[in-house]
Amino acid sequence: MKKTAVLVSLAAAFFAGASVAFAQATGAYLFDVMKEPQFQKAYAAMLTGATHLPSWLREITGKGNYVATPETPATVGGIPYRLFHACKAHDCAGHELEVMFSPDAAKAYGLLIDGDKPRRWFGAPDADQQTALAKAIEE
Repeated sequence: MKKTAVLVSLAAAFFAGASVAFAQATGAYLFDVMKEPQFQKAYAAMLTGATHLPSWLREITGKGNYVATPETPATVGGIPYRLFHACKAHDCAGHELEVMFSPDAAKAYGLLIDGDKPRRWFGAPDADQQTALAKAIEE
């Protein structure tokens, strides 16, 4: 997964003090939008009923220990969505989440890759949304 290499580079830039300028130049990160109540609510609703979640996934709504890349836009069925990628800190490869928010941030959909476990979908994405999430997580 190409994003892992990007995430490692971003983590290095973060610790070098360059993350603020980089974030302003490229767009919001998941940790930026999770400061907004509507995104927190949609994210929490997406995970409602999910069991056996990795701890880093639950921590995304707070000051979680994860790595993120800037958002990317995606249009699904003519609707513009905001896609965000995150992974477990210090263990990105194979521990990744792609989350997609509706334009009004009222609904979130997610795809989790957690080691050798089967892929997990959150928020009941339809087939087109699943395709967009799967494509994004593999880029």
